[in-house]
Amino acid sequence: MWVAHLDADADLGAGGGADPGAVVGEDRGGGAGGGEGAGGGAEQARAEGTRPARTTVRRWLPAVAAVLAAAAVPPLLLLPGHGSEGTGGAAAPPPTTAVPAKPSAAAPGEPPAVAPELPLFSPADGARTEIGGNHRCGRIRYVDGLAWTPCTRVDESGLSFAVRLTNTGPEAVTVQARVGWVRSGGSRACPGLWGTGVRVTLAPGQSLLSPPEQCVHPLLPATAFQARAEVGAPDAVTLYREMSVTAHIQPDRRVIWADEA
Repeated sequence: MWVAHLDADADLGAGGGADPGAVVGEDRGGGAGGGEGAGGGAEQARAEGTRPARTTVRRWLPAVAAVLAAAAVPPLLLLPGHGSEGTGGAAAPPPTTAVPAKPSAAAPGEPPAVAPELPLFSPADGARTEIGGNHRCGRIRYVDGLAWTPCTRVDESGLSFAVRLTNTGPEAVTVQARVGWVRSGGSRACPGLWGTGVRVTLAPGQSLLSPPEQCVHPLLPATAFQARAEVGAPDAVTLYREMSVTAHIQPDRRVIWADEA
């Protein structure tokens, strides 16, 4: 390159050790030593002319370093987690598809959404409609014009529990009902169908009494009992509840009703 030759000539003129007259080959002393000196100077000039200039190499180094650095950047960008489009930050994670949550199951003990099918109870002809004897009933409640109340009776055989229903409306009414008792705060269901629940249909003006002989408990001294009845529409999940007047059994087995105390 012509730049290298210019630098070489400058080196020769500045620090070669011989003046310009020695380069031309003029022998001022007339001896062989002068010729050798001239030839040696020419050989040195030619050798130094083929050597690249130090200033030129220094000038190339920054450019070469920049090219090498630029060539090393793209592979780094292809590595996971290095760079993102247009920002230079961390690469965004790939999109994910949301999975819908499964519906949770009903909690244990939760009532079913539909009322269970209950057996239909039909009273026998001539069945009594009053509990009779020494008894007390609770307040009268109503479902679709049908009046109902729980009752407790006390006699020598023990305590009897029942529910009395009367249709006071102009049309037939169907309800579901169940009967039990409460003893000192603890509730129990009567045995049989009336304890688990039945369906009954009453014509206008008709009355019905659940069989008291099917729900009997012996007299226990120093305890208290109440009849418990639950009545509601045939498709209802939750029923209305009512209790009779409390019967207090004395240590001598006498009974004192709560409304007598």
